[in-house]
Amino acid sequence: MEKYGKTVHIWQEERKRTEEFPIHLTRQTIGADCMLHTGMHWHDNIEFIYVVSGTAQIICGLERIDAAPSDLISIFPGELHCIIPGGESVEYYGIGADLNFFRDAGLFVEYARLPRLTSPAMDARPGKLAFQLIQEMQEHKTGFKAMACTLMIQMAICLIRDDQNTSGKIYRDNRKIRMIKDALEYMAQNYTHEISVDAICEHIGFSKYYFCRTFKQITGKTAVEHLNMIRCQKAYELIAQNKYSIKQAALAAGFHNQQYFCKVYKKYTGTLPSQIKKQRAAG
Repeated sequence: MEKYGKTVHIWQEERKRTEEFPIHLTRQTIGADCMLHTGMHWHDNIEFIYVVSGTAQIICGLERIDAAPSDLISIFPGELHCIIPGGESVEYYGIGADLNFFRDAGLFVEYARLPRLTSPAMDARPGKLAFQLIQEMQEHKTGFKAMACTLMIQMAICLIRDDQNTSGKIYRDNRKIRMIKDALEYMAQNYTHEISVDAICEHIGFSKYYFCRTFKQITGKTAVEHLNMIRCQKAYELIAQNKYSIKQAALAAGFHNQQYFCKVYKKYTGTLPSQIKKQRAAG
């Protein structure tokens, strides 16, 4: 399921990924005036977040981690997470790698006890290796793929050997997290239709009271807010393609009232949908 240098009004991302290459690099800047970034999601691969500038709170399941520049955060396969800027904006890289890549090197990272947060004050090595890996992936010099793979393995080994650190953990879903994932998947698959909280609860098999309380506790949002954020993000993507009018994009994203869509979009992004094409043109 799954997206610089100044405050932005929409969740932006720039991906650097070579087809059939096991390492994936994503650069993102999130502005504090945009709420679309707060959508919880997860990946099948392991991901490391390297903070470049600004501060952020990273929500991982039931955990809240405060991150600063040069911090490296481990996100486990299948782990619910999102990133919220701590100030005006935060810039970071997401470094992901397929699990089979590590397994081929004899590293079973999904079962390893990894430190959640590694800061320069704790151990500067993993962060430095992550920074070098980012440079290799950006510059594309001769042999960059081999070097990036070497750096990723070295970084993983550093983190795995740090298993004496009391902050190390092995990630496992619990009952609450599985319930939230089921609800998020249902919303992602059905956002174009009318969806009620009752329908979500019936699909996942939990009471409305328990679901609403737990969803807000873990995500910081209500189910309706999350659903509207999905719809706003989809509408943004359609409008940015220059093939859809605001009304067409709103309808395609599940909003049945253009006025309501504009109101909700401004609430979550700090700007109106009519500004999307202007922002894209300005770069």
